[in-house]
Amino acid sequence: MGAAGARAGGGLPPAGLGAEVSAGIHRFSPQIDWLTVDRRLGIDHVARLETIDADMRHILRHLGLPGG
Repeated sequence: MGAAGARAGGGLPPAGLGAEVSAGIHRFSPQIDWLTVDRRLGIDHVARLETIDADMRHILRHLGLPGG
């Protein structure tokens, strides 16, 4: 069974194929698993490459750092 089949069944991919990054998160986890903590959104802002200048100013302003 491939990694896609393992994920569809709710399990982890075969050993060595998708090493754990942290508890419950592996390389083949969907993005939502990387962005949530205890099923709640764990980020304040998603920066996009297409608008990186404006996004970085927003982040710097939010953090109270110069350049924002």
